[in-house]
Amino acid sequence: MKKVLLTISTVFLWLLLDQAHAITLSFDPISAEITQGSGVEVNLVISGLGTGTAPSLGTFDLDVDYDSSLLGVSNVLFADQLDLFGLGSITEWTSSIGSVNLSELSLELPSDLNLLQLDSFTLATLSFDTLGVGSSLLSYSNVILGDADLPVAISPRTGEVILLQMDGHLTFDEFTKAFDLAVKGCHVVSEIQKKALLDKYQSAPEEK
Repeated sequence: MKKVLLTISTVFLWLLLDQAHAITLSFDPISAEITQGSGVEVNLVISGLGTGTAPSLGTFDLDVDYDSSLLGVSNVLFADQLDLFGLGSITEWTSSIGSVNLSELSLELPSDLNLLQLDSFTLATLSFDTLGVGSSLLSYSNVILGDADLPVAISPRTGEVILLQMDGHLTFDEFTKAFDLAVKGCHVVSEIQKKALLDKYQSAPEEK
C-alpha cells in the first residue's frame, strides 16, 4: 500500500522583542504516515503566551509551506481563542502552489485576551489531501504575530475612516495588514446590521 510520510518542523519565534517570553509555533501531530488518496488533519499550535496576563495573541498572519506534488490543502478551520465571547474574528485563508496563507484578527479587547486566553492553544486545523507518494516537510514562513489593539470605524457608504486608534506595538507591515482586515470587518458588520434590520421590519406585522 502506498504511503505518504509527513514530516513536521517546529519554529521558535519571539512574539514581542521587549517581552521575555519565547513563543513557540509547532504542528500536531509531529509526524504521520498516510495512505495515498486519504486525508490528514494537522493542528497549528502556539505556546509560551502569558497565563492570565500579557502577552496574548490578538492577530497572526503566516504561511504554511508543503510539497504540492504530495499534498493539497482542502480546508482550514480556525479555533476560538481569538474569539473568546463569540463576537467573531476576521479570518482568511488562501492557498497557492505549495503554500497556504492564514490570517486572523481578534475583535476582543486586549485586556480580555490577556486575562482569559490560554497560554497554549490551537490556532487552526489544516486538512490535507494526499496526492502522491514520498515525504513532505511542513514548515512556516512569513510569520507575523501581534498583540496590539487597533479599533477602526468607517462610513460603509463612502469608505471614509472616522475612527483609528492603536494600542500596542505593530510594525508597518503588521499595521497595514491589521488595518485592511479591520476595514473588511467593518463592512462585514455593516452587512450583518443591514440584514438584522431588514429581517426585523420585513417580518413585523402591519399595524391596522
